[in-house]
This record gives sequence, structure tokens and C-alpha cells, in this order.
Amino acid sequence: MPQSIKSQPNKGITNNYDYYSPWSPGDVGVYVDKDDYIFDPCMSRFPEDCEKKPYINLGKWQRISDEVMQTPKGTFFCRNESLKRETSTNGLFSCTKEGWVKKSCTQGRCVMGGMGDL
Repeated sequence: MPQSIKSQPNKGITNNYDYYSPWSPGDVGVYVDKDDYIFDPCMSRFPEDCEKKPYINLGKWQRISDEVMQTPKGTFFCRNESLKRETSTNGLFSCTKEGWVKKSCTQGRCVMGGMGDL
């Protein structure tokens, strides 16, 4: 069995995990280990829940490319490091099968799609 966050709940996330998200900028994302296991940070309203289990193992997702993962329900997550930071501050980006795509906004409104089912 691969070494995972689940087996080391007190150590948390390290540099051995990449951060992927469905859009940028945003605060929704997951951590992916070298074996393509997905971990979601605990978001409970009760601190004791997260103390017991700070990261939830969501299993394996399909790897589309080095930069893109796909959930079992079809939502794409892109590796955040592949989006250049100086570019991301000038607009909104969505993750697609091909990677990051800049969102077009009209009249100052940009609608970010839902994350979909994990």
C-alpha cells in the first residue's frame, strides 16, 4: 500500500503532493500523491472531526495527462503549478480536459461553474 496522508494524519500535506483545482483563482482543490490518490482537506464545522481525520482519501481518479485529473463523475481538475501565477491574477480560468482555459467575462460578470460531484 502506498504511503499516504491517511496513514500519516498528523504530518499533513508535504511537498510530495501536488495541488489540483477545477478553477483558478479559487479555494476549492484537492491534493494528489505520486500514486494518483486524491485527498480532500477536512471542511467540517466541528474542529474535532478534522483533528481525527484532517484529510479525506477520495480514492484514485483517472489521470488524463501530467496536468489534468478527472473525477469519476467527469469534473476536470488541473495542477495549479501549470498555471502561470502572473497570468492568473488577470482573469479567471477553468480546468478542461486540455488544461487551463481562460474564462471570458461579459459586462464585468463571470460565472464560475460548480465543482460537480466528487
